[in-house]
Amino acid sequence: MRTSNNRAKIAVAGSREKYFINPSIGYKGTVKILQRYRGNIMFGCGDSPLGGVDAWVKNYCLSNNIPIFLFPPKSFSREAFIRRNRDMVLWCDKLICIFAEGIRVKSGTFSTLMFALKMNKPIEVYIINSRERKIIQVIPKLMLRKGRLWIKGWSIVEEVEI
Repeated sequence: MRTSNNRAKIAVAGSREKYFINPSIGYKGTVKILQRYRGNIMFGCGDSPLGGVDAWVKNYCLSNNIPIFLFPPKSFSREAFIRRNRDMVLWCDKLICIFAEGIRVKSGTFSTLMFALKMNKPIEVYIINSRERKIIQVIPKLMLRKGRLWIKGWSIVEEVEI
């Protein structure tokens, strides 16, 4: 679904600042990923007070006059964050997931990714390795088992220096 002025809506979900070994490299990597997108776009992200990717996307958009739609959680309960992340997926045309250091399967970013896959949304998945100063783009290897979608591994698409 596009906005009335036909902007592509790109949601970004990602790790909190505390999961990055070097948050300043995490920030630089996030900006490098966002800079790939040009043209008639609008970003959407959480508005978490916990910092990390949400705050970096917001900062990048506000600093560069890029339209942004914020999804603050209604409360600080686990359910409120899950609802917020689902709302982002329902809103967007594409989802970008940015993980710190590795993929944490028990994270909000991972559950957002799984919901987007179930909704057949286009996705891009990145891991920012701040120790090695790399952005690693991966794609999930999917399988269906007993009617449920599973990720059985990852394939590396690209590695880029930060």
